[in-house]
Amino acid sequence: VEEGGLADGPLGVGPLAYGPDAPGGGTDAAALPSVDLAAWHGKPAPPRRWLVKDWLPIGSPCSLYGDGGGGKTLLALQLQVCCAIGAPWLGIEAMQCNSVGLYSEDDEIKLVRRLVGICDATGADFRDIAGRVSVIPRVGEDNALMTFDRDGRGKLTPLWEALRRTALMSSARLVVLDTAA
Repeated sequence: VEEGGLADGPLGVGPLAYGPDAPGGGTDAAALPSVDLAAWHGKPAPPRRWLVKDWLPIGSPCSLYGDGGGGKTLLALQLQVCCAIGAPWLGIEAMQCNSVGLYSEDDEIKLVRRLVGICDATGADFRDIAGRVSVIPRVGEDNALMTFDRDGRGKLTPLWEALRRTALMSSARLVVLDTAA
């Protein structure tokens, strides 16, 4: 392999992309830690844990995309209710858990109206989901969770911190962000 190629860096993975020898100069940053693959030899990988079996993994952000008016908010509310009562969502096993949903496009009346229909369809009522489902309407509000300075550095907003506290206080395993683009 030519100099500067794949065999020149630590563990044969190429030259460092940071530090004083990096292209364009660098910093005195230490090398990034790597997974100790030898320690994993002969051990099985831990199984993936699911919020919705084989569809929504626990601990990973997921996105639901679709055209406006396609039913994304309704699906998110259905997910929250199904998780609250431990019912399948879209016919798929879902973990029973608490949830928080921040809804930027719908007001309280519209969200409640949808929840009535969802509860009717699942056989649940508001007593079954109260304390397990938090629905936060924020239509017309500033819903930015992060801002950026002129240098591109991000800063979490007070709304992010309030949402984080709300999720932690309610022991939520699911947080829905239904945002206006």
